[in-house]
Amino acid sequence: MTPRRTIVCLHEFDDRSWPWVRDLTHLDLDWHFVALGDFGDGERARFRAARHALELAQRHDAAALVIHGPRLTMRVGALLRLRPASARVICWSFHYPTIPSRPKRLLFRQLLRPVTDFVAYSEIEATLYPRLYGLDPAHFTWVHWGIAPPPGAAEPIVEGGAYLSAVGRSNRDFATLFAAAARLPEVPFVVVTGPECIEGLDVPANVDLRFDLPLADVDRILQHCRFGVLTLPAAETWTGHSVLARTLFLGKAMVTTRSEGLNDYVDPAHALTYAPGDAEDLAARIRELWEAPARTAEMGRRGKAFAERCLTEGRIARHFEGLLTH
Repeated sequence: MTPRRTIVCLHEFDDRSWPWVRDLTHLDLDWHFVALGDFGDGERARFRAARHALELAQRHDAAALVIHGPRLTMRVGALLRLRPASARVICWSFHYPTIPSRPKRLLFRQLLRPVTDFVAYSEIEATLYPRLYGLDPAHFTWVHWGIAPPPGAAEPIVEGGAYLSAVGRSNRDFATLFAAAARLPEVPFVVVTGPECIEGLDVPANVDLRFDLPLADVDRILQHCRFGVLTLPAAETWTGHSVLARTLFLGKAMVTTRSEGLNDYVDPAHALTYAPGDAEDLAARIRELWEAPARTAEMGRRGKAFAERCLTEGRIARHFEGLLTH
């Protein structure tokens, strides 16, 4: 009988029981998860978690050590320079919202050399990162961001009829969003973020702010909005995939910043784009959909079909299986 292959998965998510794609793969695998939260906070905790994950991989002769995100991968890479591992080392979700400075890139290049596979969430990242860090392009692949479909049929929590939603806190351009909202006083906006993200900004009267909501309430806001708006500060800002996926899964059209990192997610069939930082352009795109509810609903149906086809956890699992079997 062929022995089960072992996978060690290192992550920094709050949910310590997070199974990633363990229950979705078609391969017979023995999984071990290492959560950063079990080791405390700060830099020392990251190194302790990285060391423990490496020890597990070596003890079980693991087929692969999967590390989620670049921060933990850097710590694993530093340790691997001292003691190489026999396991395949996969950095999943290799992603930076913006391009790091040159000194950081030179450091990262050294720390990332022991990593055998990098998985990004867009083609532009999988193409650009090897050049930035001086790494072999053959080690980079990309897959769409994948999520479990949000639950539907929830009661609304926003009163007063139709509205637009804008959700998120990491690398968002709320200044441009609020400037566009001020040009559209007849359009209600519901914005879900953190208070630090709108500090110092003038909030128009037609913007309803909601801070730090649980995911279930965020989904309810997305489910009952007319459509979603995603504002990023620059074309080179590559983030927002999670909110975009949730909004599309809930059958809503999108207006997004024209960002290279979203090219694989945004299509005229389900989304309109505007020039980064251009409040006039953003307001025009919002007005275009707001005044065409039938068209907007049809775009939402197409977006949902795209999400069900491309933005699933099953696609993530298949990509992972492909790495293991090649």
